[in-house]
Amino acid sequence: MIIVLFLTSACMATTNIQNSTAKGTDEKTAYNYLDSIDESLVEKAGVDGDFAYDMSDPNKLKENATNIFVAYVTSIDSATCNLEGYEYSPIPYTLGKLEILKNYVGEADQNVAFSRVGGTVTMEEYDRNAPSEAVAKREYNRSQQGTKAAEYMKVIFNNDIELTAGETYLFYANYNKEYDRYEIIGYEYGSRQLENYDSTAKVIADSVTILNNVTGQQESFSAYVNSFLE
Repeated sequence: MIIVLFLTSACMATTNIQNSTAKGTDEKTAYNYLDSIDESLVEKAGVDGDFAYDMSDPNKLKENATNIFVAYVTSIDSATCNLEGYEYSPIPYTLGKLEILKNYVGEADQNVAFSRVGGTVTMEEYDRNAPSEAVAKREYNRSQQGTKAAEYMKVIFNNDIELTAGETYLFYANYNKEYDRYEIIGYEYGSRQLENYDSTAKVIADSVTILNNVTGQQESFSAYVNSFLE
């Protein structure tokens, strides 16, 4: 995979905590660590990459996933550049917890931990293991531009989405047995929000839709399942 980082100074809108739930789940309050971060203190970086397979193809995603499930995002707890089991990454990983509502591929437990590429970390963590040349260049650019030093760094792939705590998604993931977590794959193609999902229903209602993150359109979840998950 080839990755190119593009750094731009920008503000990041914090993600609002959502109190919505999918039907069939107990009412609860979801948590997102980003809500405590002042958006004016966040610097943004966009990432482009070339990948080994076409992630826009659900069949290819399925081939490369150990698990596919519908899950409610219980919490978005933190992010790190030093994920257990991996070397330092200039692209942070977001960490949190999911409540599994339905397994389509694999058998995940009801409550699981997840990681997902892209996230927001403190600048201290971001710089801790970063090449000294990269840190010096960023500080030089700030001094030339006269901009205030940011306290946080947000890095995500261009066109990817950010998860919303308290919402329900169809996820493609790989289970990391050693660290007991589900590593969500596919970027905007592997995390697709559902509307009107009812985990107690035996048949998917026509009102249940899945968001196409590329077009922004709602599509039939029943048709998606019939085409790619059965």
